[in-house]
Amino acid sequence: MPVETQSLAATLSAEDFAVVASNLNARQFVLLGQAERLLNENETIATALDFFVVGTAHLQAGQTTQALAWYDLAADDTNADPTVRGAALRGLGAAHFQLGNVEVGRQRFQEAVDLPTVQPDATPVFTESSGISTYLSWVEAELSFGDCAGAVESMQALADQAASATAPALYGSSNGLRILGLGAALSSACPGASLQANQLFQLATVGNETAQTTPSG
Repeated sequence: MPVETQSLAATLSAEDFAVVASNLNARQFVLLGQAERLLNENETIATALDFFVVGTAHLQAGQTTQALAWYDLAADDTNADPTVRGAALRGLGAAHFQLGNVEVGRQRFQEAVDLPTVQPDATPVFTESSGISTYLSWVEAELSFGDCAGAVESMQALADQAASATAPALYGSSNGLRILGLGAALSSACPGASLQANQLFQLATVGNETAQTTPSG
């Protein structure tokens, strides 16, 4: 929930807050529509990041089909920053899962995993960072769809990558918190996945310890 909405919620009655929240959502839809119009009118200067931001806004607003179109534009821009393309591919994966297009969603997640292999200047840190983000999103998508086998397979791929990590600190900090949350969700939703859930907890613990002991700068 946006900070603006949180502060209002603390001071208004439930009925009044519902009205205010509705107005805020309406304003967000208006702004989104204005952004789309500007991008359509200025296609020659619009960037993959612009497309990604609008796609994400649609996804967060529950407009999954619209999100796909904008994510596609970002992912298909071969001249774009690879981090933006990877994020767009993950967005496509999540969106397709929401629409029930599971196999297409998995293909998009796999494309995000493979993206560093087609980037001639991809560094090990970029490769691992992209892999972490993708596998975590993939596990979340599989869990939301109720597919324990798919979630475990994606988690195992993340664990395999972590086993040979050149930048273990990437598995700490915010990634560590996300990993811990997924470990708890995996253990709760998939009783037979206790081993994999434990691997997630270990990833987060080791990553956080490394992040705390790695000198900055």
